[in-house]
Amino acid sequence: MVDTARVRTSRIVTIMFAVLFLAFFYVSFQVALSPRGYRVEPNDWQDIVPGTTQMVRRGRDYIWVVRYAAWEAEQFNALTDFVVSGAGSCRSAKHKACEFLANAGGSVVVIRYVDQKPATLPRNVPWFGGFVDPATGALHDRFGRQYKSIEDETMLTAALVRLAVFLDE
Repeated sequence: MVDTARVRTSRIVTIMFAVLFLAFFYVSFQVALSPRGYRVEPNDWQDIVPGTTQMVRRGRDYIWVVRYAAWEAEQFNALTDFVVSGAGSCRSAKHKACEFLANAGGSVVVIRYVDQKPATLPRNVPWFGGFVDPATGALHDRFGRQYKSIEDETMLTAALVRLAVFLDE
C-alpha cells in the first residue's frame, strides 16, 4: 500500500519549487527588460526621493528622472563656470524634477548616471553626480548642462534631451 501522506508531501514540495522557479523567472525577465528593474507611469515621479536620480522606462525609451532637493541650488551655482547653460536647463530652485532621455542618439546605448567623478575631468572641476555617455564620453551635470571644453574645443558631443520640466506649484 502506498503511503498517502508521503505522496501528498512530495506533491506539495514539488508545487512549492515550481512556484519558486516561476517567481525567479518572472523577476529575471523584468530586470532583463529594464536596466534598473523599475518602471514608472508618466508623470509619476513623486515617489522618487528628492535629491536622487532614477531611471524609468516609458514605452521603448529609457528616461532619467532627476528629482531635486533644496540643497542642490548650491551645487547648481558652483558648476556654473564649468558648464554650458542653456535657457531650457533645469534649475533646482525652480523645478521639482526634470526628465532626460537616456538613449544616446536614439541608439541602444544608454547614458549612465554616475556619482563618482569621471577620470576625464580635471581636478579643479567639481562633480556632484551626473550623466556619462559611454559611447562618446560626453559628460553632463545633474541639471542636464554640458561640461565646457578644457581647451576651447567642444569636449562633449552628445546632449541630453530634456523631455519635461515639472514646475513648483
